[in-house]
Amino acid sequence: MLDRRRHRRISLRSTGSRAWSDKAPGEPIDLEDISYGGLQLQMEYSFEVGAIYQFWIELRGFLRDLAFVTVVIKWRQRVGDRWHCGAEVLTSSKAWLGPGEAD
Repeated sequence: MLDRRRHRRISLRSTGSRAWSDKAPGEPIDLEDISYGGLQLQMEYSFEVGAIYQFWIELRGFLRDLAFVTVVIKWRQRVGDRWHCGAEVLTSSKAWLGPGEAD
């Protein structure tokens, strides 16, 4: 897969970080990784490329509570029975810190 991000990705697979959207039915969305400009989602359904969505995200280990983000979906790919979607973060209700950064 072509990496389009300008900033280093931080894997969230082992943290159990999740996202929720009122446009997405069913179970929470898994957050695969995040960078300063975007994030990768994994779910059972797909979002439309180019569409703008809003999510509540829980970044375990990075934030003490939920953040509300607005994203635009840049790509999607079916992997087995799940969808992987890449999203560019347009706005966020709070900033999150990268590894090794202090409050």
